[in-house]
Amino acid sequence: MRLIFLTFNADKDRAFNLIELCLSILLISILSLIAIPSWRHYQQSHQADLAINTLVQAIQTAQSFALLSQTAVSLCPSADHLTCQTSWRDSILIFSNPHDLTQPLTHTAIHERVSLKLSRGTLQWRHFRAGSTLTFDKTGLLNHDNGLFYYCPHDADWHFSRALTINTRGRIRLLTQRNAADQLIGPDGKAILCP
Repeated sequence: MRLIFLTFNADKDRAFNLIELCLSILLISILSLIAIPSWRHYQQSHQADLAINTLVQAIQTAQSFALLSQTAVSLCPSADHLTCQTSWRDSILIFSNPHDLTQPLTHTAIHERVSLKLSRGTLQWRHFRAGSTLTFDKTGLLNHDNGLFYYCPHDADWHFSRALTINTRGRIRLLTQRNAADQLIGPDGKAILCP
């Protein structure tokens, strides 16, 4: 049996020479130029999907609370996690208040707080009635007409916009049809435009 010993010259094989170092830096630079836009695209797409999925989960949770408790349950946007406001940016409150369906009575009436933390876009609610609160009655039906939630990215890149409709039965439908300008088409057949 032979033993093979490998020897190397420690001074020669220890470091890169200047050409190898320059080529390595050039290769890393090229890969970075390709990867950074892809990473930004992924982040924007993920933020949009996360916003809509979180919203769908909150709507379904509110509807479930209404059915299980046999009382009216509302959900609304909140910045302070205690009161309803108009901006769907920070969080969503799910609450019961038999006296006022637009605001929780106390912090004990709040069933759940859902965090949104939208940093790359805004979430908006459009329906025929005034206000930003959705309320499900004890049978799980929405107490107003159909509505539309839409997510608009800050950079106005329509590719990252998302939308969903909710009908009086509480059914949610994601909108996926787009026009030639990559804008989402609403239930009325018109493009959904972000303000």
